[in-house]
Amino acid sequence: MVIGIIIYLVVFFLFWIAGTFLTRFCLRKWVNKNSGTGKAFAIFTVIYYLIFMGDRHLSSMVFNYYCSDKELVGLHVYERIELPRDMLLPPPKTSKERSKIRSSLLIDEESKLIDEQKFNRLYDYRYLIKTTIFPIGPIFKYEASVRRKVDGTLLGKAVEIRNRHGWLDRFANEGANSGTSCPRYYDNSGSFYNYDRAALIDAIFDQE
Repeated sequence: MVIGIIIYLVVFFLFWIAGTFLTRFCLRKWVNKNSGTGKAFAIFTVIYYLIFMGDRHLSSMVFNYYCSDKELVGLHVYERIELPRDMLLPPPKTSKERSKIRSSLLIDEESKLIDEQKFNRLYDYRYLIKTTIFPIGPIFKYEASVRRKVDGTLLGKAVEIRNRHGWLDRFANEGANSGTSCPRYYDNSGSFYNYDRAALIDAIFDQE
């Protein structure tokens, strides 16, 4: 680990030095023959920043803007529905039974199960709609929603925003699902979680 960091730093500074001298060469060849190393260093530093960190910083500013909009992110319930008894079933008792049902239809602390067929006839549930809302980063919006089919009314939605932090971060993580998301919730141990999408149906159809 330590050796890897040392190698990375050595390559980093060698690249910076080489870039500075290349910039000085270009300046002297096409701009001013008397251009010095200091000027070349400053210009290359700006170029280096824009190439490697520019998209990360820009996407972070846009990400913070979206996350500050409390009407956009998080769990929002616009209408609460009390379901008739014939739409409620007993919850699964075993893990095998649970594997056969849609867990998001468990409500009231998993004490009741909404009948999936009847639910699908009345409501349009979208668990994950992914939209690119800013190309640099890029920044994605993940949205779950429930609409009443008869009139198209939006009953509730859960929105999460995720920033991938630019190409360098994705490259460093080998394309893994890295980045930062909001809203962010923390339990007593300080661990991060976000169950908004999973809790959406329960929040709308809570029978308590």
